[in-house]
Amino acid sequence: MGVGIEAQTTTVVQPTILEKTAFAATGSSRTLTQFLSGVTYHKLTWYPRGTGTTCSVKVEKSSNNSTWSDLIAAQTCTSAGFTVLTGGTAPYVRITLSTLTGSGGTLDTVYAGYIDRVANVFGADTPTS
Repeated sequence: MGVGIEAQTTTVVQPTILEKTAFAATGSSRTLTQFLSGVTYHKLTWYPRGTGTTCSVKVEKSSNNSTWSDLIAAQTCTSAGFTVLTGGTAPYVRITLSTLTGSGGTLDTVYAGYIDRVANVFGADTPTS
């Protein structure tokens, strides 16, 4: 009697756009250009460090790289977390840390932009907008 082995495949999904930013004070990351990238799914993940007492982070969009508005609205970032937006497009995006108070608090962020919704990346998340 033979032993059957079933092959399994795993698909690794790479984001089209990936930006890691470490914030020690309020401000914005570098501008990410997404012209013709096809990115319509956005995920922002944050990891606070230190003893920050208030923290607010968001993803902004622009059509001209000078006037900015929210793509992902401000999220409280006093503990690690993430948020997802599906269906949003913009030629330019950036991460903005709008509030950070407390002694020695810093925030690490990861923005990932995807062309297609990917179940193992977004799961059953409810879009933020």
